[in-house]
Amino acid sequence: MVIIQEALNIIETHLLLELSLESIAKELHYSKFHLSRKFNTRIGISIPSYIKLRRLCEAVRLIDVDEYQINDIAFKCGFNSASYFTKMFKEKYGLTPKEYSSGNHYIKVLERINLGGKEMYGTIEGLNDYIFANYHNYDDANHMFANIDNCILISSENVHIEYIALLDEKEGHILWQCKVNMLTGVLDKKIIENDNNTPRVSMTGLHKENDICYVDIYNSRMKEQRTGKLVHVGMSEYLVDICRIDEIYFDSIERLINEPLTEEQLKEFHSQMKFISNIKNNIELRKYVESTENISLLRMFDSKILVAYLINSSKTIHVVDALIDMKEKSYSSNNNFSFNNFGKVGSLFWNDNMLEIRLDKKYFAELRLGQGELYHLYNSSYAIEFGEGLSGLSSIFFDTMNK
Repeated sequence: MVIIQEALNIIETHLLLELSLESIAKELHYSKFHLSRKFNTRIGISIPSYIKLRRLCEAVRLIDVDEYQINDIAFKCGFNSASYFTKMFKEKYGLTPKEYSSGNHYIKVLERINLGGKEMYGTIEGLNDYIFANYHNYDDANHMFANIDNCILISSENVHIEYIALLDEKEGHILWQCKVNMLTGVLDKKIIENDNNTPRVSMTGLHKENDICYVDIYNSRMKEQRTGKLVHVGMSEYLVDICRIDEIYFDSIERLINEPLTEEQLKEFHSQMKFISNIKNNIELRKYVESTENISLLRMFDSKILVAYLINSSKTIHVVDALIDMKEKSYSSNNNFSFNNFGKVGSLFWNDNMLEIRLDKKYFAELRLGQGELYHLYNSSYAIEFGEGLSGLSSIFFDTMNK
């Protein structure tokens, strides 16, 4: 935090002079790449953006004094031309400097940021209570979030603030997507990831670069540090997930095999989905599904049905979920889960309202259908991506090797 406060001090001292990321890093004898990353993470905006906002704040102060022409204010505040100053002013505040000067307008400017102590919270409710109760003590949302560890502001619009937070809770490190109404304190929270579900993989931090959020990950089994990118994927109409895998398989696996589905397997899957969508009634539908070992009916409502479909490959098993509209004869699907098959044949089996994945007829894992509060809590619109088609903590639980 010291290096960021020193950068803030340099900016304030030279605010109306020539300033750049390069010149600040040089004065601090610090890498411009690392300075940019740390500043963006801590303050929530880039150094050039912060400089621009602070200069606009000074411009507003000079306009209010009513002693200078707009052109003079532009150059006094470090802008190269009056036209550029006017453009930046309007982009930020929705009106020109002249309109602000001559009218009765209210705007909120960014005053100097001074970093305080980091705020740490053990629950998302505690963090949200702090944000709601203390927001009025800060000049803007960026200033507040600069003082909260592992918490990144996503947007501040109208009466809502949206943020991402990584908290160390009793259930493990939980990555939250939150949106809070700053008039009522009402919190809409969703879990993006919980590393309690992947014991050897831990989320250790958050940072932001060029408006993109990244999650720092440590895999204790592989002694490997990785970084995942937080991407917006949208919310799901339904939620099907693996909620448990027998520990005996965790202990015996060395590497996770990457074995993509073949064209023949995909063709067979689509053929099966089309066949199911053309079944004429629910009795025949249940009869057909029960006759198979690789298709299970998860939910049925009116003409919509949700099924799980298991595919056996030479070294892996794949579970695909599909939502089928029986009236429209259409479907959408999601490749939900892939895992080593340990030389065994996979099948699906209902056991006490729990859908089991079995290997050679013996328990391997469980599939969970998100319902009610569980669906709302885990249906985040964000996901962690690692490249090479890997998404979510479970995708890097083990080292991955190609087929």
